[in-house]
Amino acid sequence: DTAAANALDDYEEGTCSIKYGDGVTSVGTANNFKYTKVGRLVTVSGDLSSSQVGTLTASSNLRLTGFPFTFASAGSFSFFSRYLDAPANCNNVVGYYPPNSTEMQIWFMVDHGNYHRVAVEDIHGSANDCYIAVTYQAT
Repeated sequence: DTAAANALDDYEEGTCSIKYGDGVTSVGTANNFKYTKVGRLVTVSGDLSSSQVGTLTASSNLRLTGFPFTFASAGSFSFFSRYLDAPANCNNVVGYYPPNSTEMQIWFMVDHGNYHRVAVEDIHGSANDCYIAVTYQAT
């Protein structure tokens, strides 16, 4: 359809710098993070190095910061991290994004659907270790 009313007038591509955070400080090296925004729908993907994660407060809850647009509503997704010390009963690691934020929380999903927060001290190593692909609705 070539009608002007159906024209795509809100399309954007770019890069962003996702980092690990502890609620106060953000560190890490973002590699190849790209986003595409079509209307309010945003897709972000890339990988994150855990370099400098040791400078964060060890007992703090681990977060991912620097998403390019504010989350409109709560949501979650799975992601892969090579250097995350998961408990023996961990079935999955999930990212949870709360509404009205550009920061994501990280949780272990353990037996029977219970969750608990991932602490900074649960991650180690300095290689590219966190691979993310998430689609969410922006405000």
